[in-house]
Amino acid sequence: MDSNPSLDRSLFEYSWLPYIASIIVAIFFLYWECFQWLYSQWTNDEAYSHGFLIPVVSLYLAWINKEALLSIPTKPSKILGYISVSVCLLLLLIGRGGAVVQIEALSFFLVIPSIILLLYGWQHLKMLFIPLFYLQFMIPWMDPILERMHRPFQLISATIGTALLELGYPVSNNGININLPNISMVVAEECSGIVFLVSVIAIGLPLVYLCQKTWLRAACIVVIGCILTVLSNGLRVAIAGYCGQTFGPELLHGPAHIFQGWSVAWMGWIGLFLVNWLFMKIPYKNGEPKYRLYQRWRLNKDKSHSLPENVQGGRFHFTGLLLLLLGCAFYLNFYALPSAVALRVPLQQFPTEFSGWQGVQSEWQRGDIFFQNLDDELSRTYRDKAGNEVFLFVGYYQKQDSDKRLISYLSRPLYNDAETSTILKDDSSFTVILSSLQHNVSYLDTLFWFQLSDKLKMTDRLKVKLHVFISGILQKQNNGAIVLVATPKSGGEVGDDKTIMAMRSFAADLAPVMDKFLP
Repeated sequence: MDSNPSLDRSLFEYSWLPYIASIIVAIFFLYWECFQWLYSQWTNDEAYSHGFLIPVVSLYLAWINKEALLSIPTKPSKILGYISVSVCLLLLLIGRGGAVVQIEALSFFLVIPSIILLLYGWQHLKMLFIPLFYLQFMIPWMDPILERMHRPFQLISATIGTALLELGYPVSNNGININLPNISMVVAEECSGIVFLVSVIAIGLPLVYLCQKTWLRAACIVVIGCILTVLSNGLRVAIAGYCGQTFGPELLHGPAHIFQGWSVAWMGWIGLFLVNWLFMKIPYKNGEPKYRLYQRWRLNKDKSHSLPENVQGGRFHFTGLLLLLLGCAFYLNFYALPSAVALRVPLQQFPTEFSGWQGVQSEWQRGDIFFQNLDDELSRTYRDKAGNEVFLFVGYYQKQDSDKRLISYLSRPLYNDAETSTILKDDSSFTVILSSLQHNVSYLDTLFWFQLSDKLKMTDRLKVKLHVFISGILQKQNNGAIVLVATPKSGGEVGDDKTIMAMRSFAADLAPVMDKFLP
């Protein structure tokens, strides 16, 4: 036993700092790849640009309740705590092996409360629920939900924008298309406003938690902030229509358009703070509560202000947890990760002539635009005897991880205005995605597919991720390639028959040759 029994009075005492520091270092070591992915997401995806602030706000929300945390007896939940931590580490192994970084992020999000449960107990976990829950706003696992919400919000924004434009112009509305006398507009996914709605909610929750005294008022403020954001986005659409109609269609793009987008977020944030201030001025009908939401623990505070109970076996649980984390790190780095699968033949040896198509090296497309850190890539321009010009880009990953993924936020633009089509070649067929892509100042018609192990060709994003996940877990291989074909639009129309036929013919000739190179 320690000579000074006071050292065991609380796991928050200074004598525990080396143990706590060792756990933090182990967590950073285990989840370093996940942190790198989060940083990249916050830096490059405007939907999660607020992610840098989330950990800081979460720590602050925990810090303001330090008095309550120090007054709660420490009662570790041993069995359930170890089980919870083990499940989180299992999720990490599955996510890392299957190249599904969202599962890794989920593991990190859950491992923190699991550690608190193991070392401190239910009362501490309950007190830290809001700060811990708030951390989920920094993790991009809501993408599948947000992608399905774009269309409804595009329609809402188009409806609001049309109603405002009708005050000064004859306007017709067809879904997300708005037709004015001089221009026609489309409310794209990027203009749906969902991105700004998420940021308003992320700011609104800590604001009402710190300022309001009832959950009903807090919920009303956040809902009103969301409504103001949606209305602001509709106003943005109307302003874009007015500028395009009055000054020319070039104002629908460029710096002015970007400024209009950020104005939506600012209007939502300003409206949120104003509504919060107004609600603080409105009197309560049945008497004003004594404490704000973050101070509610004081209602049940022990009046004796007794110190926390002694912690029995605290160092044992810290040591057990540290060994569990280090064991997982060892297994993860030496046994669990998928192995690299090399190409049968390097892509640079791909023929410059096949089936009447002749190609030359060209830099029409850089791989890092849609896919980061490719292990091998090919970019060429091919022409046939009829003068049809087709661009080819192939990118290959020997194995996928948080920095090397076929399916990520970077590849979303490939699915703009997408539709599926079937390519026939002799007795075989495969499905491709037909879409359009902006290239510099011009537009291209595009056709692409993902080619995975065993020559499997797929197009659906979710199915590709699922196949990579299963292969990585069961076979420890998750290699894959993107095959992208493009051609300049002919006649100014997306999906022109001539360009589509040229790409389809090229893809049919390309596929059997490509099969000889890809594993």
